[in-house]
Amino acid sequence: MLNLNDPTSIVEWVRVFPERHALQLGAFEQIHRTSVISIREARRQIRQDHALMELIRAAQHEPAPAAVEESSDNEYLAAAGGN
Repeated sequence: MLNLNDPTSIVEWVRVFPERHALQLGAFEQIHRTSVISIREARRQIRQDHALMELIRAAQHEPAPAAVEESSDNEYLAAAGGN
């Protein structure tokens, strides 16, 4: 369970789904003004965790999956060896 007043809790929460949760910290900082100090400390800890930062960077630079092109029934049959 996320405790916005505990930097360790925040870091562990980010670790669960870094590509989404790392980005949500900015919103939480704006919405939960009483937790700003804890959130900033958690961000500091995250920046110092090289493995977690790699996960976050990789998620931010991950290309979108290529669209799957639908082939016509005739192309499917020809590829399968039938007509």
